[in-house]
Amino acid sequence: MSHAITGRLSEPTDGSAAPDNYLTHTRGLRSWLFTLDHKRIGVMYMAGILGSFLLGGVFALLVRTELIAPGETILSKDGYNHMFTLHGAVMIFLFIIPGIPAVLGNFVLP
Repeated sequence: MSHAITGRLSEPTDGSAAPDNYLTHTRGLRSWLFTLDHKRIGVMYMAGILGSFLLGGVFALLVRTELIAPGETILSKDGYNHMFTLHGAVMIFLFIIPGIPAVLGNFVLP
């Protein structure tokens, strides 16, 4: 069957190994941490930015949960202000600003 029908790439039939790419060039945590490959650096940026996005989302959920009913629900007044400010700072400085130059600049352009 063709790979267009099955959705999988066909494996080499002559016994040779699969082609080398940026994900399988070398294996192990050390090869990822000390890499100079722009694709791997872009993938690591994407993972860090995704983690920041999830952290900012948790802060947003805490803020919205506090606003579900009048009065103090789960956060104090100062806690609400802290979560509101942390949500904004994390989303701007750890998600939006690094997103375009880090991911697009390292993964897509070169």
